Amino acid sequence: FAAGYHNRGSAKAQSGDLPGAIADFSEAVRLKPDFADAWLLRGLAHADSGQRERGIEDVRQALKVARPGWPPRASAEDLLRKLGGK
Repeated sequence: FAAGYHNRGSAKAQSGDLPGAIADFSEAVRLKPDFADAWLLRGLAHADSGQRERGIEDVRQALKVARPGWPPRASAEDLLRKLGGK
């Protein structure tokens, strides 16, 4: 179920519905707290909607729960630097 919310959140983010995307990513991480991809995309959605601090918190959480070798790790670290969180 968490993956469904993640996928729907991704579609909403791409269409510009950032509040809807954030809500879906929030549900995804509620259902699966170690869902690093959902944390990362929620962080990006927060940042894109002007909530930089919340974005930083989410990206940090993504990095914290991500498994070793998580493919988007470098991108997440770069985003965190750009947001001023590192």
